[in-house]
Amino acid sequence: MPRILPRLRYGGLFAAAVLTLAAPAWANPPATLLAQNCPAARDEAASSTSREIRNADYGFTFRVPDNYRTVLHRPYPSDLVISVLNPSEYDNFRCLTGGRLGQGQVWPSLGVYVKPLEGSSLRAHILQSPVVERGSLREATVAGQTALIYLADGHDLSLSVSFLAPSQRQVVTVSTYVKDRDRRDEIYSADAFSLILNSFAF
Repeated sequence: MPRILPRLRYGGLFAAAVLTLAAPAWANPPATLLAQNCPAARDEAASSTSREIRNADYGFTFRVPDNYRTVLHRPYPSDLVISVLNPSEYDNFRCLTGGRLGQGQVWPSLGVYVKPLEGSSLRAHILQSPVVERGSLREATVAGQTALIYLADGHDLSLSVSFLAPSQRQVVTVSTYVKDRDRRDEIYSADAFSLILNSFAF
């Protein structure tokens, strides 16, 4: 099966921001103190073997490298985030959240997101965001669905691929960060990113 993004090479990890749920001050040391004692996320190559991730709620599957971990989080009842973390990123996030991954929001270098469709079409949904670079939109096919690939320049530059679920009511997005804002030819976790997209199925 051809890779969707063959020119993009595996790179390092984006230093992610972490938010945790409110709790007593004694239960959650300040993030600056936690960060000082947490192992740093670092580059780790994706393993050559993989395993299947299945989500029964939305009826999809995809594959991730065997050495990556996934963490499910629901920031809102209608939204789903599946963080896809390499071993050092997993350890870093687990430390930063005090072991409560999946309860507080983390922003991984690679993730799968499901949100309700807002607007009349996939393109309209994507273009509602003011940080999407409109000139970057191009079409692809993922899981038998028409997909749109695009860049979004918010706090950091990200590369995303979005497509509709078969119900046409949810938008699935696979997203990662671009390593160099100027060159734009490398992304973080490129091998895992391509594996997810090439194996995604409903």
